[in-house]
Amino acid sequence: MAHSDLNIEYKEETWYLDSGCSNHMVDTKDWLFDFDDGFRESVKLGNDSKMVVM
Repeated sequence: MAHSDLNIEYKEETWYLDSGCSNHMVDTKDWLFDFDDGFRESVKLGNDSKMVVM
């Protein structure tokens, strides 16, 4: 079963990529160890747009 809620309040968030062993993404930088903020890459989203990740 699918559900769609058109009354969702959206906010811009920063997500962080963990390229260690399995490429996790999280929205809380404090959860990562030895974070390299010089790394920049992009990911392709479900609507075929791209988003820069660090």
